[in-house]
Amino acid sequence: MSPSLSQQVYKVDMQRHRRRKKQVGESNEPDYEQSGRDKFKTTVFIAIIDHIIAELDRRYHSYKDIQQTFGFLSKIPSIPLQDLRTGADHLQKKYAACRKGWSAFGCRCFKSFYNPQTWSRAEKYCLGNKGNLASVHSHEEYVFIQRMIRHETHASTRAWIGGYDAAGEGVWLWSDGSQIDYEIWSPGEPNNNAGKEHCLEMNYKNGNWNDDKCYITKPFVCVY
Repeated sequence: MSPSLSQQVYKVDMQRHRRRKKQVGESNEPDYEQSGRDKFKTTVFIAIIDHIIAELDRRYHSYKDIQQTFGFLSKIPSIPLQDLRTGADHLQKKYAACRKGWSAFGCRCFKSFYNPQTWSRAEKYCLGNKGNLASVHSHEEYVFIQRMIRHETHASTRAWIGGYDAAGEGVWLWSDGSQIDYEIWSPGEPNNNAGKEHCLEMNYKNGNWNDDKCYITKPFVCVY
């Protein structure tokens, strides 16, 4: 039975209506292929977000652990690079054994020599041993040197150490270039007797320091 004219017109109208709705995205017929792709993309996106959140949480807790463990570092002031290098050198010396015949105190090694020399020759001798005439930076260090000499000579033997003021009267320096930050002069010293005393000896009166003529020969103490 052939469709009536009205049925044919209705069918054509419906086809046109569906085409218009599809063109403007208003079709009531679901696009199952597109819907499946969107669902897959959404699932992947959620999985990625979950992974990112979990990783951020892990790193946050790791950061908190590090911060708690090493939080004290934030309280340490910045240190100049040269100071770090100097400190590293001192530590290296501190934990390295002194050469045979040398005695350790702190991070330095000392040795006394009993072949009397003038101050300048004694300094040259110490330089040949990769050191200098001894500089002294604390009372404990000075007592250590005194005991070392007393142990070896059974006496408080007078000896050259590295102090001198030849560059300027009354301006005492250490031959190793370190700062004068400890002094223990005998009473009335240094007096530069006759204007010729420019080198420092130890174990003078009361075991303390004295300025003496640099050309006099004495035992001496080296340090490195």
